[in-house]
Amino acid sequence: MFYKQLQERKEVLTFNEYDGRNCFLIRHDIDYNLDKALEMAQLENEMGIKSTFFILLSSDNYNPFTYENQRIIKTIKQLGHEIGLHFDPSKFGNDFTQEFENQISLLAKISNEKIYSVSIHNPSIHGNYPEFSGYNNAYSKRFFKPENYLSDARFNFRNKEPFRFIETADDFVTQISLHPIHYSIEGDTNYLPVLKRIYRQNLLEFKNEFSKNTKAAEELCSTNFIDDILKLIK
Repeated sequence: MFYKQLQERKEVLTFNEYDGRNCFLIRHDIDYNLDKALEMAQLENEMGIKSTFFILLSSDNYNPFTYENQRIIKTIKQLGHEIGLHFDPSKFGNDFTQEFENQISLLAKISNEKIYSVSIHNPSIHGNYPEFSGYNNAYSKRFFKPENYLSDARFNFRNKEPFRFIETADDFVTQISLHPIHYSIEGDTNYLPVLKRIYRQNLLEFKNEFSKNTKAAEELCSTNFIDDILKLIK
């Protein structure tokens, strides 16, 4: 419903497609989980929507370099979306230029595509809004002004009602930041039920992998440790 209303109101573009037109830019900062990102990418593809997925190479929550996660990133791109870099300057001290270029290069290799766009991770927390010459920066004046920005960070729209917001969007480009971790095909729209499913799946994969090792399988069979945790996060 929300996406349909978006499409009826304005054209939806990726950051790299933006050429000054009055449009919506949908952005996804992937902080926690690439599986949820793929679900969002597939849904948008079915609706004829293209958006920009910003991948956090320095995430402590997922490894973008595993075979499966690289496959997901490539699939998102193949679905017509743009892959951008979600960069956290707070992890690299005052001189993070070289690290930025390294990450751009690595993400380009993963996605098999040149990277044109970047969004900063948690700038409201560390207060750092660097500009990177030659790249589309989600927080630059070209793309961003507070009154034309809607974000669901920490599932808090900050007193902006989403449907009303898109109906009253003016003639400046309107940026919408949606985090896939908040949503699910089951209809949940909050952290807890979605996170429970993610951690249950991770534990089941962990149990299955360790069961291939004879010694580990014996130890797993002698305790209900994993099963007890699974019961707690039903």
